[in-house]
Amino acid sequence: MTQIENVLARFGSVRETADKLGRAPSVIQYWRKVGRIPANAQRSVLDAAERHNIAVTADELISRPVAA
Repeated sequence: MTQIENVLARFGSVRETADKLGRAPSVIQYWRKVGRIPANAQRSVLDAAERHNIAVTADELISRPVAA
């Protein structure tokens, strides 16, 4: 499981995550598929995590290149 999949799993199912973030489930599915949460959505993920008492740090949301 990727770091982003791990973060999203803490929110629950794709539908639960979408509901908590106020996004369409297809958006959450896409984030999981590409393995990252876009920079313009990271603040809303952190805010939703705080509102729902879900442990997520900003560092966990930052995509880092994979070393070759």
